Amino acid sequence: MSAFAYPPHKYSPDSYGLWDRSLVLDDLGHYKVQWTASSTDIQFRLTVRTRGYIGFGLSSKSRMDGADIVVGWVHSGKAYLQDRHGLGNLEPAVDRFQDWTIVSGYENDTHTVLHVSRPLNTCDPHNDHAITNDTSRVLWAYHPDDPVDPDSPRPRLHYHGDFRRGTRSVFLLDRDPGVEYGHSGDAYGQNSAYPSESSKDKKPEESEIHTWTLNSPGVEVKADMATVYWCKLFRKPLLVQKNHIIKFEPIFSAGNERHVHHILVSECTSDDPAVVASLEQLADSSGGQCYSQDMSPLLRACSHVVVAWAVGSKGLTLPPETGYPLSPNGPTIFLMQVHYDNPDSRHFQDHSGIRVHYTHKLRNFDAGVLSVGLDPNWKHLIPPGQASVLSSGHCVSECTSKAIPPAGRLRITHLLGREVRLRHLRQGVELDPIAQDLNYDYSYLEYRLMKQPRTVLPGDHLISECKYSSVERSAITLGGINTRDEMCLSYLYYWPRSSLSLCHSKPSLNTVLQSLGIEELSQ
Repeated sequence: MSAFAYPPHKYSPDSYGLWDRSLVLDDLGHYKVQWTASSTDIQFRLTVRTRGYIGFGLSSKSRMDGADIVVGWVHSGKAYLQDRHGLGNLEPAVDRFQDWTIVSGYENDTHTVLHVSRPLNTCDPHNDHAITNDTSRVLWAYHPDDPVDPDSPRPRLHYHGDFRRGTRSVFLLDRDPGVEYGHSGDAYGQNSAYPSESSKDKKPEESEIHTWTLNSPGVEVKADMATVYWCKLFRKPLLVQKNHIIKFEPIFSAGNERHVHHILVSECTSDDPAVVASLEQLADSSGGQCYSQDMSPLLRACSHVVVAWAVGSKGLTLPPETGYPLSPNGPTIFLMQVHYDNPDSRHFQDHSGIRVHYTHKLRNFDAGVLSVGLDPNWKHLIPPGQASVLSSGHCVSECTSKAIPPAGRLRITHLLGREVRLRHLRQGVELDPIAQDLNYDYSYLEYRLMKQPRTVLPGDHLISECKYSSVERSAITLGGINTRDEMCLSYLYYWPRSSLSLCHSKPSLNTVLQSLGIEELSQ
């Protein structure tokens, strides 16, 4: 029997209690998924604005072919469910083994709601998708009508059309790093990296939380600009005492979300009076392109990253034990760098940026941000036409001068990235990776919160490792800042804060020349 029918089940929206994660999958808000995972299985609640069938799939790729798909509907008061798998763009085939289970389901005048579950690993590598810590692609679809012959073992599905389907990349086993304080009834800190027993008592009152908004000043991106890096300097808010940054999230100009690839906010400090004067002067301007003649020399004074956001992320709420320090006597000028990606040659203006939340109710530890990996420059070479190319950037033992337990991490590569890993070595012995994603998605760079604290000791060696596929490239890809270039960087939030904020390596010129078969340079 391929279809499972269950009697009607009436329940309130909250009858299943709290869900760990929730996501609206479509732009119209018609398809919402909530889920909770245990060590052995995962449960989903699908709430869709339809009285027809619902399709939901999991895959390592953003397409139906080979995807693990479940289809459900409610007909004559009974909930039905079928485990299927994708066959190209054809109707998904019914699986021999039905590994998805329907817990309950119902429909009302406008919506269909299904509560379904399945094991994390069904041991069916041909038709099912194993759910791991790697990025999963969630496929969704729905139709206003039930399948043809909805009571039969193999009902036929109506084609959902082009506008009732889509895909999203998701970390299914992670907690939400950007959760609001008290969101969905959570105790404060529940979705932070390491919630403590007393975290609920540490929740700042709303009157104790202030916001600092950093916006782009109407940056004009013209149709002939494929990549733009815009830098704008800001003065920090007026402070009378030390504060902690406890949270941040991106803000977008409507319609420009797809063009903003990443945003960095950094402290600016210098012992050179001329550099300080230039920073003060530029803080009153609308900024400029980061690597222009005016801006480029100042970037070295603004290398200590405070906020790192990238496409796909909702932001970050720091653990209740720690906050990033913002002090009256600290740096007064901050640099916001926004990377715009414009592959469709659109002409637009942008006011996107970052909203920072800070409080004078201090946490126990000051947090820091550490960038580990390959310095993004032309010496990073990726040959064309290769199915797999491995690049590594090192933070060597001489640089890890303080113990730094990472709290969350964000990995950045560009278009060719397929796998990323942050390796950890101690006294010549390799430990478990600090971070790893064997199914990386360039367009989904959400923060990953560690399930257990990790400590980096003095003398430890960190390696940011990226695997690329250049099969579709006919020329060498160079390292660099443009989207068609490549990079391999990991950003880690950690505590307690140290002076180390950037730990990169790069190939020597001799190594690059040897790899290109060049034995001698002449002038």
